[in-house]
Amino acid sequence: MANRALSRNVRVSPWIHAESHGQHLGRARVGERLQTRARVKRLFERKGHEFVELDLVLVAEGERPVASIRHIAIYQLRGAA
Repeated sequence: MANRALSRNVRVSPWIHAESHGQHLGRARVGERLQTRARVKRLFERKGHEFVELDLVLVAEGERPVASIRHIAIYQLRGAA
């Protein structure tokens, strides 16, 4: 779900997963509908590569957070246009 949120928020082709940190906040139950809510926290450059940092929350039944994820990826490689 984090990868889908990434591709919907920045232009990613090709891209490289750099880092993810997750924290479980609660238990999802069998049959519950899960949603991912995401926002771009920041865009930054390092060694010529363009990075994106996403904050994501996985929510059960539209209201109960069950996980949070920080996802970092290189969305533009150095020298690629």
